[in-house]
Amino acid sequence: WLDEGFNTYSTTRTMEKAFPNPVLVRRYLEGFIPVVYSSVPVAERTVGADLYDGFRSMFKLDRMSRPSWKYGPGAYRANSYTKPAMMLRTLENYLGWETWQRVMSTYFDRWKFRHPMPQNFFDVVNEVSGQDMSWFFDQTYYSSNVFDYAVGSVESRRVRPPKGYQETEEGLKFVKPSVPDTGEVQYQSTVFVRRWGEAIFPIEVKITFDNGDEVVEKWDGRERWARFDYVKPAKVAKVEVDPNNVLVLDVNHTNNSWTAKPKAHRAAIKWASKWAIWLQNLMEFFAFFS
Repeated sequence: WLDEGFNTYSTTRTMEKAFPNPVLVRRYLEGFIPVVYSSVPVAERTVGADLYDGFRSMFKLDRMSRPSWKYGPGAYRANSYTKPAMMLRTLENYLGWETWQRVMSTYFDRWKFRHPMPQNFFDVVNEVSGQDMSWFFDQTYYSSNVFDYAVGSVESRRVRPPKGYQETEEGLKFVKPSVPDTGEVQYQSTVFVRRWGEAIFPIEVKITFDNGDEVVEKWDGRERWARFDYVKPAKVAKVEVDPNNVLVLDVNHTNNSWTAKPKAHRAAIKWASKWAIWLQNLMEFFAFFS
């Protein structure tokens, strides 16, 4: 992976610079008519690990630290190409571009025309970044555990004056319904985020309210879940786990966000284009026998 993984990472970064923001393109009538769906973005396979999602993940087939000739069935491609490229991209995002440039330059200068081992690269990362990244390499290189953080549930309820029996210092006490408050409406919002994978990574959670306010929470990601509560004059409109896509190794990005108003038209366009191609092929099939 010190060869293929680095090449895959470098190729992907170069393609992103040369061809930014790729979108869905379909060709109809034997490729004669190209149609560009500008509202449907397409990600490179090394930008997100969705193709290796959840419990079916190829990343769980074997650990990268095992000699490649001893890999189990299907593990060679993932552990030699895709996973190391995503590991490097995650390191770039986590350490920052300037630090990452110094890491890569130092690694090249120190080991050019020689035969480095994985630990040699890990040592350079720790030295140049000034951080002990062993916790990261232990999970990505020496383990087959996967990362998967997700939005669990979101709820926004209007805050109403208390009534009925309430717990007080004097015990249960009956509170009569009060006159409705004519002031600003407040909402009690609760956001749950979860860690479905076994691997651990520090995560940011971005909560956007329907009045435009934004809150970014930091979570160490160690527990199986975290809860965030707010009382604001607005409902939660959107929740994003890892909004900056730092953790490229997350194996299921489809559960990383929640929105009160889903953008279903993007999925509709994508699947409609697939069905159009299928219908075209079906018509060509019948035309062959007519």
